[in-house]
Amino acid sequence: ADLAVKAGDYKQAESTFLEAFATAYEGRSHGVAALVAMRLAYLLSSELQRYTEAHRWLAIARGALGREGDDELRAELSRVEAFALALEGRGK
Repeated sequence: ADLAVKAGDYKQAESTFLEAFATAYEGRSHGVAALVAMRLAYLLSSELQRYTEAHRWLAIARGALGREGDDELRAELSRVEAFALALEGRGK
């Protein structure tokens, strides 16, 4: 997905992130699923300006972290959420 983003192929990157999320979720790798959901939310907000979808994926990331998420992933979630809000014009 990173190569697709760098090449500007956001549709391909989105598809790759969705596949990666499904694989991680199916494998019960909740931390990986959360990280992929955050990366997808970042793409949706920063490159595609699809803020509603980005916020949905951030909520999914939060749910994937549940009680077992580590502090580093929670900090990343907060950072991506703040970034999406700032881009959307609702950040404080």
